[in-house]
Amino acid sequence: MREGTQIYKPISSMQSTARNAYGVETTTILRWVLIVSLPLTIGALYQMSSLAFELGVFPSSWKWTSALVVGTIGVVVELALLIGSWTRWRIDLIDFVTSIPRILGRHNWLNILVFAVLMGVYPILIMGRLGQYLEGHWVRSFVMWILALMGATILFSVVKKRTWFETLILSILLYSAVYRATIFAPWISTFPFSLGYSEGSRYYFASLFFGERIYSFPGLELPLFHPSRYVLQSIPFLIPGSPLWLHRTWQVFLWIGLTFFTALLFGKRLSIRDKFHRVIFLLWAFLFLFQCPVYYHLLVMVVLVLWGTNSRNFIQTLIIVIFASVWAGISRINWLPVPGMLACTLYFLELRKQEEWSLLRYLRSPLLWLSLGSSAAFGSNLAYQILARGATNWLSSIQDSPLLWYRLLPSATYKLGVLPAILIASIPLVFLILSNVLRRPRRWHPIRILS
Repeated sequence: MREGTQIYKPISSMQSTARNAYGVETTTILRWVLIVSLPLTIGALYQMSSLAFELGVFPSSWKWTSALVVGTIGVVVELALLIGSWTRWRIDLIDFVTSIPRILGRHNWLNILVFAVLMGVYPILIMGRLGQYLEGHWVRSFVMWILALMGATILFSVVKKRTWFETLILSILLYSAVYRATIFAPWISTFPFSLGYSEGSRYYFASLFFGERIYSFPGLELPLFHPSRYVLQSIPFLIPGSPLWLHRTWQVFLWIGLTFFTALLFGKRLSIRDKFHRVIFLLWAFLFLFQCPVYYHLLVMVVLVLWGTNSRNFIQTLIIVIFASVWAGISRINWLPVPGMLACTLYFLELRKQEEWSLLRYLRSPLLWLSLGSSAAFGSNLAYQILARGATNWLSSIQDSPLLWYRLLPSATYKLGVLPAILIASIPLVFLILSNVLRRPRRWHPIRILS
């Protein structure tokens, strides 16, 4: 079989090995799938068996016993297939595996329907009645992996111009993004009591922007901490008598909508031409922003900078940075310089230093954006303190809060620790940045890397 032949076509000899667009042999793909599946299955089986013994349902419960037996059989089968992939039996195995997308490809409309249905399986399992038994991270990873394998195979049979590996990445990201969005579903509720930490006080602070109309009491002070969040949350109060479910729905929309819009603008700013890869990046960025997560009122600054700045237009970028910095001033104190820093980062990423430019000329624009933007943010912060009347002492107390250094490393309050968590989130991106710099060293002047 010639290189480039689709992966789902049958293999008739040892030499006729199907390859995808990246030149990876089908046998290699199968081995990697089994190598990943085996530890996930063993880990999930261990956590489920530990839970069964803890609950005292093994071996008295036939359901638990059957599940553990099936899991054990799965481990044995995966191990046997992995070993078989290095023997002469791999030809029959590859023939069987590659025949699945070919058979599925006969019913595209049904494949699309099944793929869509699979998107709801993981949220239902985790958030439904069975969720209490699926708490282990190995169990959840195993369930997601199995669903992603099914989704990738189905999608590969429909989108034949893409490799199976690409469809696997898309399936994992799409199913994960759907689950992340559905986590907010229980938030849309008419339940009269608080659904989470400080929910009631947050709605109260948001209402203070319309306090005189709502409470018929003049002179109420404005909210003290991160008022930009309460500005956004106050919008439903424009509707007199707006119900609680509307406020909760609006906040869910802010969480999902602004995060999605930020990821969309970021992908557009990177000029990713391939639509398939653009979707993959959009889903990845959506999930990446939800790791912390980044609060929606802070994303307003990111949206403004990504949408309105132009690295080659000083005045346009300065106007946008000042607008975003004014918003930063009524947000969090550690975000005051962020709009200027974001604009500088985009500048260094998008604009190379020309040989005829002096260092001062190259750095002039970003330095002015950062300094003027930070000044606007500090001015906005001071202006709000005056407007809020009496909030100065409260706002300044943020700067005097004790620094709990022990939380940087694993502790009782955070088992992972702040620094290890940052490394886990950052190392893949740092690796990509360094690999890009090393691949094209002439394009990266030292000042760009340092900046």
